[in-house]
Amino acid sequence: MSRRQSTLLGFVETKKTKICSPSTTSDVHFKEAEVSEYCCSNTSSSSSTVQAADNRPIASIAFNSKTRNVDFGFYIDIATTSFSDAEKANLLRNAWEPPEDFSYPFSVHRKNNKDVKCYLSKKHFGEFRWLTYSCHLQGLFCKYCFLFAKQGGVYHQTNLNKLVKSPLNKYSKLLGKDGDLILHQAHRYHKEAVERAQLFIKKFRDPQVSIENMLDQKRKLQILVNRERLKPIIEAVILLGRQNIAFRSHRDDGFSLRDKTETNKTTEDSAVNRGNFKAILEYRAKGDPILKNYLLTAAARSTYISKTVQNDIILTIGEEITGILTEKIGKAKFFSIIFDETTDISNTSQMTFFVRKQHNIPLTNQSGNLEELQYSHKESKAGKEEGLSSLLKITKVIIKRRYI
Repeated sequence: MSRRQSTLLGFVETKKTKICSPSTTSDVHFKEAEVSEYCCSNTSSSSSTVQAADNRPIASIAFNSKTRNVDFGFYIDIATTSFSDAEKANLLRNAWEPPEDFSYPFSVHRKNNKDVKCYLSKKHFGEFRWLTYSCHLQGLFCKYCFLFAKQGGVYHQTNLNKLVKSPLNKYSKLLGKDGDLILHQAHRYHKEAVERAQLFIKKFRDPQVSIENMLDQKRKLQILVNRERLKPIIEAVILLGRQNIAFRSHRDDGFSLRDKTETNKTTEDSAVNRGNFKAILEYRAKGDPILKNYLLTAAARSTYISKTVQNDIILTIGEEITGILTEKIGKAKFFSIIFDETTDISNTSQMTFFVRKQHNIPLTNQSGNLEELQYSHKESKAGKEEGLSSLLKITKVIIKRRYI
């Protein structure tokens, strides 16, 4: 029996690298892709180390400040609830991805008394778009779960670690039926995190679609509508005050326009004179369909034409006028104060406060004739002394110390 002749190759040990068969996965939010896992074994081992493909330690891979801002490893100890929307958007949009010249790391595992290298590949990032690598912590993270997943499990009571709270840096079992990336992608908390991330980006790009802003826009629109409704009411108050016309009559309740519409005829109640204020509004409503519709359809407590609202509008307009007069008097610098008291039919003392000042000609430094302004009007039931004291307090508002 002839002995087999030895060859030169017999003195050299050959090592065949096993390539795992391609595995196709699908994400509910991303395109399907095929990827080959460069791994010698589908069984992970507790004994493993991580290195770059060119045998450099991963920690020595340089990254600048811009890369640091999008490296999830630097945010691992920071509560995601403290992140601003801008920070979240920056991490989602610009999560660090390996460049073309990146030397992909591998983890070394012990199998059959041999060291086996399992590589991370560019194709992993192409298939799993949620995947990002941290140079700082030398491992993989899911950017969506990192920011938006809180807890897992059926009742959301299970703490999340791998790919979420801690990096995945063992690459022996990434794909396949029980692969780490496949299992993670199938979890419900991951799918919910992806949905939250997509909704967040949508709201961040267009704030108008957020529920909060939609409600805020609706509120702003309601404010504008209410202002338009109040405008003719305020103008009616100004008109009556400027023309020195009384507001109310003996009966001020109800609104005759609504009474006529409800009965389609003039009833005894609708024929009652309800005063000048409501008569002006009724007359204006005939040519203003918006005002007419508002007065006819608004709730009884939301018409803003009651005597209480009339008084509130009068006081507000009075404060505005007083502010304008105060500004004019302040510009005049020098002025005199005049008090005029009279008793009305009810034997109540009424005191009026006037200010006499020089009238300044606009756009010039010249002074014109003297001008008297009625600044305030106050009822003084206890006598002139009390009225004088209260009106002197008013003068403190307009008198500057250097002009006394």
